[in-house]
Amino acid sequence: MSARALEEATGFLQHLLVFIFAAIPVIELLVVIPIAIGLEPGPVLTGVVAFAGNVLSMLGIA
Repeated sequence: MSARALEEATGFLQHLLVFIFAAIPVIELLVVIPIAIGLEPGPVLTGVVAFAGNVLSMLGIA
């Protein structure tokens, strides 16, 4: 489900989904990051957004 939603999203919504799904460790590594790198945002922005989502979820903020 997360892969399809990420592929169909565009612009800011795509970045938001990467941020949200990055808070789920297994899904982040196996699904979100590989798909997001191949889409619009590119690898650098994907890494930054995924890192932010992961860190904030670990701090209990997200």
